[in-house]
Amino acid sequence: MLGIVASAGPARVAAMPERTCIGCRATDDQAALVRLVAVDGQIVLGTNPRLPGRGAYFHEGCVGLVVRRRALARAFGGLPASAELQELLRTVDG
Repeated sequence: MLGIVASAGPARVAAMPERTCIGCRATDDQAALVRLVAVDGQIVLGTNPRLPGRGAYFHEGCVGLVVRRRALARAFGGLPASAELQELLRTVDG
């Protein structure tokens, strides 16, 4: 009788989650994107610590595209652009 040896196979590497930038629509690693979250009708930075709720991801360099495409209103179901949101986007843009 022949013995069968089961191989462990290749080591599994944990995949980095990918997300789509709402500005340029390119996919990238989640860690390379900024996350905004809608919390009680306000949009806040949700990257660190990771906040629960509906989020939208974008590259820091895509802030102009996010504003021009009105991508945040689409991502968050029509939330109006507020002065606080504009200031938040200016902060992220540098």
